Amino acid sequence: MTPDGLRVIDSDTHVIEPPDLWQRYIDPAYRHVAPVGLTDLPRDMRVRVKSHVLLRLGSVRPMRDGDSPWSTEQDRLYGPAEARGWGPA
Repeated sequence: MTPDGLRVIDSDTHVIEPPDLWQRYIDPAYRHVAPVGLTDLPRDMRVRVKSHVLLRLGSVRPMRDGDSPWSTEQDRLYGPAEARGWGPA
């Protein structure tokens, strides 16, 4: 809170976009080049742009049976936000 009672919110809050964000909101004229969020992995943060697959954040490691592709640090940092559905809360 500021001295005059205003609430300040950091606009760099790292909210993770839903995978279908661009398909839902982009102007139809640009839909053919819009990124497509992928959902093949648990907590998938990859995006396909045209024929390229890019990571939105960090790096993934090879998965073993039942293993998470995410590091322990990523689990610690992003697990709570994932449990909240990646919302802004």
